[in-house]
Amino acid sequence: KSLFDHITEMLIEQKKQAEKTNSDDTPSIMLRANDNTMFIIQYCEENIVCKTMEFTHRNVKSHFSLEDESDGTVRLLDLIEILLCDDNDRVYVIDEINRRFHPLLTRKFVEKYLELAEKRNIQLIVTTHESELMSFDLLRKDEIAFVSKDKHGMSEFFSMEKFDARFDKKVRNAYLHGDYGAIPSFE
Repeated sequence: KSLFDHITEMLIEQKKQAEKTNSDDTPSIMLRANDNTMFIIQYCEENIVCKTMEFTHRNVKSHFSLEDESDGTVRLLDLIEILLCDDNDRVYVIDEINRRFHPLLTRKFVEKYLELAEKRNIQLIVTTHESELMSFDLLRKDEIAFVSKDKHGMSEFFSMEKFDARFDKKVRNAYLHGDYGAIPSFE
């Protein structure tokens, strides 16, 4: 009951905000249960409506539940709110953004986020082992940082700005070559 009341309050607040901005968006919340069932809960005409989210695939007439989807699809659904939310003054922190993502999907996610950040006051902080993101075509020097561990296991955090890398440098290649440190040592 308390969860339902809390969700109802959130949806009513969304409705009030939509009315203030003359938006015709339907107030809604996406919720995932412990059994990996996904729900969309909406405030429609003074009623709370709960829909189960199902998926279809091209050229297949069947419907699939979330548990039938790939780990990458589930991960994307966990993060999609970041791209869909139109709030300002937010900082999103994602550990291992590349987890379960194809490298191209990881890059596309960051590109889309950066497009949104041009219009809104939002920030994204991620950790990753995905070296494809280390590109001056995508990020500035001050947006790339490294973490390196010493022989005692102590971590050191340092910015790409520490290095005198030209704007046209292939950062990924230099990183994998060991030019910036912060790479594993195999002994």
